[in-house]
Amino acid sequence: NPARVSSHVDPLLQAGRTCYSHLAGRLGVALCDALIARDGLRIDDDIARFSTEGIRLLEDFGIDMRALRRQATSKTCIDWSERRHHLSGPTGVAIYRRCLQLGWVRHHLDSRAVSVTKIGAKGLQSTFGLAM
Repeated sequence: NPARVSSHVDPLLQAGRTCYSHLAGRLGVALCDALIARDGLRIDDDIARFSTEGIRLLEDFGIDMRALRRQATSKTCIDWSERRHHLSGPTGVAIYRRCLQLGWVRHHLDSRAVSVTKIGAKGLQSTFGLAM
């Protein structure tokens, strides 16, 4: 019988982490899914296309979509732990920075893991419809 390879994925990294400078893990995928569910985002060939509603939602969240180079599109990554899309590129970076600025997520020392704070759980629910 061939040996089974056991892979251990840190639960904190799986729940939420940074991928370069944007959110990944279940948190990053859930944000992407929430934008899709609210008809704010469509993904075609790994390109995220924001609708007028999506742009308005992100601007209401505090992101200056006009300041980003490609306001109507963004890049996506396939998340290694979830095997689904999360937002990357300038919009993904802006979402992560805004979550940090609002105190909605906190970065773990010496790790790429991020956790949603109590105020963040409320904010993610009211803004994006996420139950974290």
